[in-house]
Amino acid sequence: MEEVKDDNPYEPFIINNGAPLEQHGDYTFDEALLTITTTDLMANELGLNDLTLEQLKAKNILFEKSVFETKAELSQKSSDYQAAKQTLTELRETSKGSLSSIFLKQMAVTDLSRELKELSCKHEKAVGQHVIVSSALDKLDGGSPLKFTDPLLSASSESFGTNGVMGRTLQRFTSNLVKGLSPTKKERPYTFDSDFQGHSADSHRPLPTRPGVDDDDDDDDDSDADDPDDYDEPVDVPLEDELWYHGMISREETEALLKNGGDYLVRESKRKPGNYVLSAKWDGIRHFIIQQDESGKFRLEGEAYSTVTHLVDFHKKHQCAVTKKSNALLKNPILRPKSTGRKLNHDNIVIETKLGRGHFGDVMKGRLKDTGEEVAVKTCRDNVTSVMRDKFLQEAEILFQYAHPNIVKLIGVVDQEPVYIVMELMVGGDFLNYLRNHGNEIRPQEQLQYGIDAANGMAYLEKHGCIHRDLAARNCLLDKVKILKISDFGMSRETDLYECSNMREIPVKWTAPEALNYTQYTSASDVWSFGVLLWETYSLGNTPYPGKGNKETREQVDRGYRMPPPLGTPTAIYDLMKQCWEYEPKDRPQFRTIRAKLMQIKLLG
Repeated sequence: MEEVKDDNPYEPFIINNGAPLEQHGDYTFDEALLTITTTDLMANELGLNDLTLEQLKAKNILFEKSVFETKAELSQKSSDYQAAKQTLTELRETSKGSLSSIFLKQMAVTDLSRELKELSCKHEKAVGQHVIVSSALDKLDGGSPLKFTDPLLSASSESFGTNGVMGRTLQRFTSNLVKGLSPTKKERPYTFDSDFQGHSADSHRPLPTRPGVDDDDDDDDDSDADDPDDYDEPVDVPLEDELWYHGMISREETEALLKNGGDYLVRESKRKPGNYVLSAKWDGIRHFIIQQDESGKFRLEGEAYSTVTHLVDFHKKHQCAVTKKSNALLKNPILRPKSTGRKLNHDNIVIETKLGRGHFGDVMKGRLKDTGEEVAVKTCRDNVTSVMRDKFLQEAEILFQYAHPNIVKLIGVVDQEPVYIVMELMVGGDFLNYLRNHGNEIRPQEQLQYGIDAANGMAYLEKHGCIHRDLAARNCLLDKVKILKISDFGMSRETDLYECSNMREIPVKWTAPEALNYTQYTSASDVWSFGVLLWETYSLGNTPYPGKGNKETREQVDRGYRMPPPLGTPTAIYDLMKQCWEYEPKDRPQFRTIRAKLMQIKLLG
């Protein structure tokens, strides 16, 4: 065993027993296709034109991300390998280790060496892919790509004939180019029976008696919509990130937004939470309930699609009637209003009652004079320094950029003394007090939905590079229909990595180990906090790590302690909590994965 080499332990065996590597023939690109086109396509070069540009841009982002991720993994793996080699050397030189311990360490070094080489190959591949695509994109230099045109292609097809292999290949090639390149593999929609009327007893979402139409609308579902075979589904985007999705707004608010024929939006039904409604203006305002079948797919009439986005995109792209009776077409998506962040003055606002106390001052209930809208007004004490004042306004600067159904909306800012941040009024109050005061009224389905709401909001922040740093039940608010929204962005930072210099700001029991030990925050740190938020939700507002102080909590977490599940917590939920509490940030799930897992639990439950 002493003769085994660290770097290549199998070399002696290969030398003595190996056979020469069989040489395979070279594979060459058939350049005949290039001679029958006029599209300037070159061998060994990417074809950059109006059909490929968007896909190449998307690929380039993924390749760039892979380069950075593999580089970081490579650095960590290299450090682990060097440390393991050093430990092995010390064991051998000092004779402290037993034969078995040396053997185990040797195996670990060998495994790390192999993993290091594999990771190095993966990194080099990502770099190569990124260089190829980015070089092609750089040639555009901000200009527009060439439009794909090939007048010779059809003539070439005719010259080869339609019955020959080459002719059929060219026909398919031309057909695909006319359709455009699909960013995702086409999914064949699920077809319902034409006489479908009811729903299965075990369906997770009840279907309306009259498919496709809201209860107050007169439209019937009498036949299937058109289904062009060449439809390619769009790139997956969470429904909450679609700007035409407005969350849970009322019919009255919806109808005020739909002004012209063809205007449309999607919302969640207030009377039937969990049901999505397509609202459109076409010979009046119409509200169509989007049905979801037992397999989780969505439909209006006819075919079913894997997401609401795909369903809406199909009807918009092909201008198919939503229902044949209504003949309604989707033409103009009505986008939800972004946080305006408008500048206000004190005369715009009527201050009414005190709601509570914040870090910088009181939080008041108020009303806007011009609209009568009830709002929450965060105030800043008069005697604070300019640094503290800027810190107070930082929350507004962050919220100004975001608009999401599960993020508290910014209304505006008063930047004259006294400084105000004006936000939407969340009449349900803070989530922690609600859990503590109404715990006996909260059903398991509601607890799960609160988790989904929080994951939706955090996935949106993660996507936009915002680290919250203080995610907890106390910093979540409920609106009048008990939708949970993320609030209190006073500690948030818009960066992939943030190093904190003031440990006094850190809420220890909600904070990830790397943030406590190295004052480094990432979205993975927010994931740890989300696990604690889930624990708060299922414990109905108990303080985490009951009976333990901050110092003891920190020490025990570093030693591997994790809180047991609150009484009655489903196993799948506790498993998710534990995944959020993985010690290494890279081992924790991302928020989009958390959201998907919670939705799956809801679907199966």
